[in-house]
Formats: sequence, C-alpha cells, structure tokens
Amino acid sequence: MRSVTGVVWVLVAIGAIACSSGPEDRGVADSGVEDGSVEDGSDEDSGAVDSGVDGPPPSCGDGACNGDETVATCPADCPAVCGDTLCSTGESAASCAADCPPSCGDGACTHDETAQGCAADCPPSCGDGACTHDETAQGCAADCPPSCGDGACTHDETAQSCAADCPSVCSDGFCSADETCASCAQDCGNCPPSTVDIQLVGALIRPATVDGRTWDGTGLSAEQVDDLADLDALLAGHPAYGEVAGFIGTLALGAYAPPDPFGVAELAWEGPFDPNLTHPVATTADNVEDTLSPEWPGPPFPGWINVPMGPTVRVRIKLLDEDPADDDVIGTVELDEADLLEAYDRGGVVGIPVHDQGTGQILFVTLSVTATAPPACNGECWNGSYSACTCSAADPCGWQGDGVCDAACAASYPGDHFDDATDCP
Repeated sequence: MRSVTGVVWVLVAIGAIACSSGPEDRGVADSGVEDGSVEDGSDEDSGAVDSGVDGPPPSCGDGACNGDETVATCPADCPAVCGDTLCSTGESAASCAADCPPSCGDGACTHDETAQGCAADCPPSCGDGACTHDETAQGCAADCPPSCGDGACTHDETAQSCAADCPSVCSDGFCSADETCASCAQDCGNCPPSTVDIQLVGALIRPATVDGRTWDGTGLSAEQVDDLADLDALLAGHPAYGEVAGFIGTLALGAYAPPDPFGVAELAWEGPFDPNLTHPVATTADNVEDTLSPEWPGPPFPGWINVPMGPTVRVRIKLLDEDPADDDVIGTVELDEADLLEAYDRGGVVGIPVHDQGTGQILFVTLSVTATAPPACNGECWNGSYSACTCSAADPCGWQGDGVCDAACAASYPGDHFDDATDCP
C-alpha cells in the first residue's frame, strides 16, 4: 500500500495548493509542479494512476504458493498436505493412505493387504492366519495346518497315522510298518514263541450268582444288591484284576457264603479239546473252600508244557461249587491265542478278564505263560546220547540216580562228568 498512500497524499497536496492560491492566481502561482510532473518522482503523465502492484509476476520457486500454483505444478512453493487428494512426493500409502491408495509392491502393508494377498508388502508373522513365504506346519503350526505328506511331523501326526512325515522310532509306542517284534519289542511286543508252558494259578469269582442268590442259595439283602450293582458298573469299565479283587475284598464276604470251587482245564490247538490233555485244576479233596479267589494246588500248578502256539490254540476251564447235594455250576470260560499272548507279554502271573463269557460268574482267570525252554543239550537227553553236554558234572539231563548206570560218561569224559555211583555199584 506504499504507492497507493503516496497517490492519495499527492492528490490531497494538489488540492491544498489550489485552495490557497485563489482564482486569480490559478495559472500563475507556484503549484509545485514543473513541466507537468509531480515532485515525488511520479511519471511525467500526471493523468496516469499507479496500479498498486510492484515487482515481477508470481513464479515457481519464489517461496510463495500463489496464483494458479499447486502442489502438483510447483511442489517447491506448495508443500504436500495429507488429504489434498494428491499423492505427492514424500507421501506414501503408509504415511497418507487417503491420498496414496495401496498397491501391492509399494512397500507398505496397508488397508486390507495381508501376507497371503501381498507377501511383497506384508512379511509373514506366525499367528497371522496366513501360511506364506517359508512358513511350514513344522515351523508355524498355527498358520499352516498339517497335511500328511507335507514333510513335517506335526500336530497329532504319528508314525502310525502318517508314516510319510513321521519316521518310526523304536520306543515311540507304535509298532510301525518297518518295525517287528524282533527289531523293536518295546513297540511291537515280544515275538510270540513257537511253544509255551502254561500254568493255571487260580480265578476270581463273582460274590453272588447272577440270578440274585448267595452261593448257598439264600436271597440277597438290599445292601448286597447295591454292592453287586457297583461291581457291575466297575466291570463295565474293563478294570484290571487288582482293582476288582480290591473291591471284592471290601465286602462282608461271610454274608455271601462264598463257594467251594473245583473243576478241570482242557487244551486244544488243532481240532477239538483232547481228553488226554484234560487236567483237574482242583478236586473236592484238595480245593480251597469258602473263597471267591481260589488258588489251585501247586506249585507246580496244573497246566501243560511245550504247547504249540497258533490261531487255533484254546484253553477251557470249567468250575463247579462243591455242594453236599448237587454241585452248582460256577461257569465255563475259554482263553484263546490272544489271551495267552497277553499273559506271555505281561509276564509273571496275570489276570485275564473273562466276565463277559458264559454265566458271567467267573470274572478272571489267573495264569502264567512262558516260552518253552529249549531242550537240554539240543535234544541229546531225549535220545540218550552220551556227549560232553549230557555227561557234564551239572547233569543237565537228570540222569544221576535215575536207575540207569551211566558209567560211559566217566570213561568218555574223565575230566567233566557227573557222579553216577548210585546207579553204578
């Protein structure tokens, strides 16, 4: 406004001079104007009016954003402002998504971009729900669900369910395709022996008959009925022998009048049961009376040796309750090859459940199954051959004192032989 103010001042000054000189002096008196110009240095043409704009027109780079300059035409004068709809230099989808819409590959993981949709901008993170980049079921199970054949043994995959991903490891609890009882007994169990020795040790009997009587034929009390209902519920869960025996041991057994068990055991391995292989487990002369857990007379307990194993082998046990008038049937149960192998694998005396057979009054059979020991001296004892083994001082064949003079042993093996003086006077 400097030039405009000057113009006003000049006009006022001229007016003042005009007023002071009067009409008679208008053309003569000193007006302060010479040769048509004003003393303040204005142009000679006193009729020209100053436009009021000094300096050159606006130009990009003058530091002022004016005229028709914009951030697009002159970013030097007009700085970018987020929200001005222009994606200017320095702005990005990350710093100003309003002006710079996202584009996969722009280096910013914005808007609805994900590692799955735009891995170039959104690096993967385990747990982001996308199985991307080099994530695997093994490295990030949360994002990469397992699939048999993906090369990773993850989640609940096992050598048994997915051998392609999970190589078998002996002792992992699974008998895999490439494992056998010979290579990994921990997983596959002991290899079944070709022949076994079976000893029947005893049984566990139900406290009362299934038709609701004590073993002497009297009715059951309400408390006994409840006891038997609890026992049946326990048996439904396939408990171990010790758990059932422990429960029965808590009952007032005297009130149940336990039986006097006796009976026989039969064996079959090819065809029907062989009468020649039937043995009593107990007789009325040597049985234990008033018991729910009889142990058969022994040792040695009744049974068989050198029994060939196979899918047709069976053991049958028949038990009766000795009674002054008529012996009552306790039950008949059978053991098959699977039962015998279970007993063999577990070792020692074990209880095999049989309560789901026959009358349901025999709950368990206790027995021992062991591999038949190889014949002494490779069978030479059986054929009576004299050898360093059969004649040794250990007397492996049991020939000492058997009534046969084995003087040939002393003659053939003077350095190591048993003393058979009893048989050789």
